Amino acid sequence: MKSFVCPSCGGEMVIKRLACTKCDTVVEGTFTLGPLSRLSEETADFIVLFVRNKGNMRNVSKELGVSYPTARKLLFKVVDELEAVLGIEKPKEEPGKSVEPEEGSREE
Repeated sequence: MKSFVCPSCGGEMVIKRLACTKCDTVVEGTFTLGPLSRLSEETADFIVLFVRNKGNMRNVSKELGVSYPTARKLLFKVVDELEAVLGIEKPKEEPGKSVEPEEGSREE
């Protein structure tokens, strides 16, 4: 995940100034970044690919050049990172039980 922590004191970093690249208009204030901006570049790229393919994991796997189970594992990593950014706690797993669908699952 991208880090927006002050290297000096550890506080949260915010944007204080926005400038137009065309006319140089400047707006100053305190602007925070949304949670999606805190995702890694790899995760953001996967989300774009996923949405472009309308959530069809078979097409995602073909475009990535990986097997369907590998593409699903990548999706689970994206979900984990997104939940971490959003501060969503994962349910505790019971011993011997998995929250993720089995690899042989054909859900899309």
